[in-house]
Amino acid sequence: MARLRAFLKGICVFALIVLCFAVWVLHSLYFILRYHEVSERRDITKVQSDHQVYPKLVICNRLPFSQAGLRSSPLNDNATIRYLEEWLNPSLSDQADFVPLEGAAMYQAKQLMTQYLATGMTQERITRLLYQCQDLINSCRFGGRLYSSFECCQMMRMNVGTLHGICMVFQNPTLQQTSYNPQDRLELTFQISRNSYAANQLTTHPGIDIYLYSPFSNSDIRMATELPPPILLSDKRGVRLNIHREVRSDIRRRECGQGTVDAQNADRWTEDHGQGHFAECVLTSIMANCRCVPTFVKFDGIDQRLSDFYRVVNLTQECTIEQYSNCSKPYMDYVNPKRWNEAVVGRDERLKTAIDKCRQENRLPCQLMDYPGTMDDYPLPAEYSSTPDFVSRLAVSFDSLATTEVVLSREPNLYELLSYIGYNFALWFCMGFAIWLIISKATSLCCPRRRRVHTEDSDDRLFVRSSTRCTPVEEISDPNKVEEQPVD
Repeated sequence: MARLRAFLKGICVFALIVLCFAVWVLHSLYFILRYHEVSERRDITKVQSDHQVYPKLVICNRLPFSQAGLRSSPLNDNATIRYLEEWLNPSLSDQADFVPLEGAAMYQAKQLMTQYLATGMTQERITRLLYQCQDLINSCRFGGRLYSSFECCQMMRMNVGTLHGICMVFQNPTLQQTSYNPQDRLELTFQISRNSYAANQLTTHPGIDIYLYSPFSNSDIRMATELPPPILLSDKRGVRLNIHREVRSDIRRRECGQGTVDAQNADRWTEDHGQGHFAECVLTSIMANCRCVPTFVKFDGIDQRLSDFYRVVNLTQECTIEQYSNCSKPYMDYVNPKRWNEAVVGRDERLKTAIDKCRQENRLPCQLMDYPGTMDDYPLPAEYSSTPDFVSRLAVSFDSLATTEVVLSREPNLYELLSYIGYNFALWFCMGFAIWLIISKATSLCCPRRRRVHTEDSDDRLFVRSSTRCTPVEEISDPNKVEEQPVD
């Protein structure tokens, strides 16, 4: 009977352990699934500073070709100009009001372009058609000083290729807003002669797009593919931008560490070891699979360490509009930061293989920099309203010298996940132990008779044994003793 009770007791203990283990796994599975999902948490902190460097101003003219440049080439007709604009600015096809060039007009424009570019380098030929810096910039102002057009253009890089066209970049690391001049701001005034763009029934200039980009990045390819939404400058209007610096660190990947400093160090290590060329890897796949290279790459500076990439770019023909839309564009879509972590969709196995390979061989940036803020649109003074030229002004200032640090992490993060699993383990196995104690106590209280019977049946008598043998006592008679006689 005792063996049966011990066996049943073991079965109960085993069943209770299995039950606690199962409940622990189910409870922890909720947090494990949340950890592997795309859910994120945003932790925001502000770090005070006594100065801020102005961002790069990427300036893209929506009408990039001057009449002087077009007249000196065989491309001065509406169909060819439209083909040129779409060829140099692939983002036009993403606009809602975009109407593609088709039929005979498309074929004729393509033939003219092929003949024109066959006699020289693409970059040199296209540069002749574009505006020069002093044809766009009237003046600039900073620190209470007004700079001339020539002086402003000394701070300008011309003809930089982007996915939004051939642009120019304004940057001077010495231009900073500090705590000593908090009211100071950077101003650029644009003026384009009406005679340089008014032709073929075009009388109104479509405007200029301004993009704010990190001044600490030296990669043209990254800048070309990571530009934020633009600020539009319209004729006879000005725009005031009150911005602040925002640093976003994505630490959902293990290699990015656990905070802003870790993410910055991870990106620095990636750059020093040449493992951060995701965009260049995708472009290499385009050149291999599409047999062409997007046009903007021809206008960008390339890292000297990528000598093989530079050589292949120079030997590869530029993509036509059809080649880009049919083959190259699906690749370029995944270079956009918003789609860095998205799964590759579609039936194109070459595309999926190329993107997955580039993600494995290159570490994506852990940290990105933005300059959000408020925008105020206002009319220019009266002296600018009377001119027929295109005139616009941009004013940029920091509304705060503090840097906003945004950390994107998993919800929960790794340490929280391990903590939840540990807490759940302690909870359910402690509950199992408590249940076992209650059952044991209840059993002892419910069965007192069995305990008494067991007590009565037991023999608790004490037996004392000795190994010493006792010698029997012998009685010796006394010789001097007088035996008394009985008296009658």
